[in-house]
Amino acid sequence: MIGFTFCGKHSYRDFGIVMKTKNRSMLSDRRRRQEEIAGMHGVHTYEGETYNVKLYELSCFIEASSAEDLRRKERKAAAWLTQTGKLSFDDEPGVSCTAKIYSSIGPEEYLHAGIFPLIFECDPIARGDKHVVRAHFHQSGERLSVPYGGTAPAPCRIILRNTGSVDISGITITMTGREPNA
Repeated sequence: MIGFTFCGKHSYRDFGIVMKTKNRSMLSDRRRRQEEIAGMHGVHTYEGETYNVKLYELSCFIEASSAEDLRRKERKAAAWLTQTGKLSFDDEPGVSCTAKIYSSIGPEEYLHAGIFPLIFECDPIARGDKHVVRAHFHQSGERLSVPYGGTAPAPCRIILRNTGSVDISGITITMTGREPNA
């Protein structure tokens, strides 16, 4: 069963909410601005490498032992879902985005169960866990390759520590692959 974690709490383990994905788009709409220019046909489009918010649409199910229990569970879930925080899904461990729900949540109730839609507005670029690569070099010419599996330009922090007693010089750091905005 696939669930989601939002603001540190899991949909099923903490609230008994089962989810079904309706839309988890792979890519947000690219942001563009168009302007009509007098005397020109069509429009002039200003494009860039920025994206609009991403929408994740889920259909959720919650079950209870009574109508009163259902209302109690719905209120508890509603208090949880009013926050802004990290959203991640069980089928993408180590990947999250900042999300918030702006739309109302109106459950359809059937006896002691409810079905309700959730639409999260998310940052367009998901973030992965921080990776630390440690390497020990013992001789000249040794190389270290650090792979990057993301789809957007990301910062990289390199810390070099000389733990030996001899000065080191001639260190070269080279980035290969697609350059940002290339």
